[in-house]
Amino acid sequence: MISSTAGGTLAKYGKRKMIFVMSIIMSIGTAFCMINNMFAITLGRFVIGLGAGGFCSYSPAYISELAPIEMSGTLGAVSQFFVTLGIAFPSWLSLLFPEHPEDDPTNFYVTSFWRYFWGVPWIFAII
Repeated sequence: MISSTAGGTLAKYGKRKMIFVMSIIMSIGTAFCMINNMFAITLGRFVIGLGAGGFCSYSPAYISELAPIEMSGTLGAVSQFFVTLGIAFPSWLSLLFPEHPEDDPTNFYVTSFWRYFWGVPWIFAII
């Protein structure tokens, strides 16, 4: 919701630069999520949310500007599909977590998997 109000930055700095800035913001948020502190993780998730919101508003505008007229609808639909896939993918990853983590507290999925799980946005920020 906060990122969607940033239309002024889009007009002032341009779509490509703002997508780059959102990549940096998501990288910073991911770095905060790697710290083993609940406040840092919460702050990191909030910052990642700002970056993801910016991507959801800046990327379709950039795609519609660059795409030929005959392909703009298709590319807009593909963009929306990947946003939906990005929402569903973490839910699918969570299926790897054990149902009762207290049974085996030394299990990799209990002790360290969350770092990889919350590191996934960094991959998309780099791309």
